[in-house]
Amino acid sequence: KKFQGGGNKDYPFQSFKLSENPETYVVVWGIWSIWSQSNINNAIELFKQNLHPWFCQKCGNRTCDKCQEPINMPMGSDVIYEDGDIRHVMVIGINPGCINPKCTNFKNIVIPAKAGI
Repeated sequence: KKFQGGGNKDYPFQSFKLSENPETYVVVWGIWSIWSQSNINNAIELFKQNLHPWFCQKCGNRTCDKCQEPINMPMGSDVIYEDGDIRHVMVIGINPGCINPKCTNFKNIVIPAKAGI
């Protein structure tokens, strides 16, 4: 079984083998130029050290289209919160706005707490 990748041709998903186990691979996505062989090797080495390579919103190009500041809830993304909790943001049909109070796209949104707290 092999993960093939795909998606948008300009921002494709790509997979790279982590070990001899054919079901162990790392998946990356983004602009082709970001994923040089050196960056791919670095991501694989970090993962083997039990670290998880992660992009901030700015590096991952998931920012406000008006001011380039982080958006409140980057739809379709996993978000790491201050307490280390990781949650996936669903895709919803609204503009979540950004965090910049000087931007016309600003929305003061309270991020919901974890379930059960």
